[in-house]
Amino acid sequence: MTPKPANRSGEPPAARPGPVLAPWPAMIALRAHLNRRVVAQGHVVQALVIALLADGHVLLEGPPGLAKTRVATTLAQAIEAAFQRIAFSPGLRIADLIGTFEEGEAPGGPPHVPGPVFANILLAEDIDQASPETRLALLDAMSERYVAGRGSATDLPVIFFVCATHALPVHHRGKQALTPAERDRFLMHLRMAYPDEAAERRILDMARRESAPADRPGPAPAVPMPLAVVLAAREMVRDVRLGPKMQRHITSLVAATRGGPPQPNDVRRWLAAGAGPRASIALERCARAHAWLAGRRQVTDRDVTAVARIVLRHRIQLSEAAEEAGVTADAVIDQLLGRPAEA
Repeated sequence: MTPKPANRSGEPPAARPGPVLAPWPAMIALRAHLNRRVVAQGHVVQALVIALLADGHVLLEGPPGLAKTRVATTLAQAIEAAFQRIAFSPGLRIADLIGTFEEGEAPGGPPHVPGPVFANILLAEDIDQASPETRLALLDAMSERYVAGRGSATDLPVIFFVCATHALPVHHRGKQALTPAERDRFLMHLRMAYPDEAAERRILDMARRESAPADRPGPAPAVPMPLAVVLAAREMVRDVRLGPKMQRHITSLVAATRGGPPQPNDVRRWLAAGAGPRASIALERCARAHAWLAGRRQVTDRDVTAVARIVLRHRIQLSEAAEEAGVTADAVIDQLLGRPAEA
């Protein structure tokens, strides 16, 4: 059962007595809990925890049945977050997403009846299937952290985390494709792949245990993490040191996607357009979070390398030559980083 919002504003429920959790051990425990509940998607779990710490939103790509909903609901349950899920379609109206602003006599402006966007964690399914106007309403809410209408504005929760899935590949060029500007609003782009046979057998075992009668003992649930711990962890991530050398490394890497030096041979012809300054900001925030999760207080080049693909792959546009040659965005990023491409 998915958790319901504690109130219509999406704010967390009132704190109740319980253990005081230190941010770093709590986030490490959260990652371990997600990995126990979502099999064979460790790279996705790691990236989602980084995105939560970096206060950004995520694009999730993958075939049906790969636990995209499960990972979002499990994360919401583990951090006591208000959760909402909405399926995007051509008929979805803006009001179905953000709610309605109606005429009234309430002091301070017309009343607002909040929609499902007022949650701590929002699973936006098949975002590419909505009309451009409805997509823009969500993207504006993601950026501005409030919704407005009829001269009135309502703030979204302090913790507001969107996991958006899409029915088509991110770089699909059809009528319903996300535009480069729309993709750029997301902190990172994650891909979920089919599990191997051993992992699939673990999934079968888990499904059997979860279908057991209610009176049969099951796995002990994790201690829920209050949302305040997430906010405290974010403050600690912001304090992770990123020196001038790493800052230059980040801006140089992003500039290289636009054709600026340094750029290895052959890369230029694979790129039709590069990443903008928002990519540099995302790389810095994710590198800080990666370093913090690793128990370090300073960003190194390995932190930048670890997050480069997921931050840049949806922001660069490949040329027709690259598509004809079967060159992927990840391969281009690997070349820019100077590391051998993975098989």
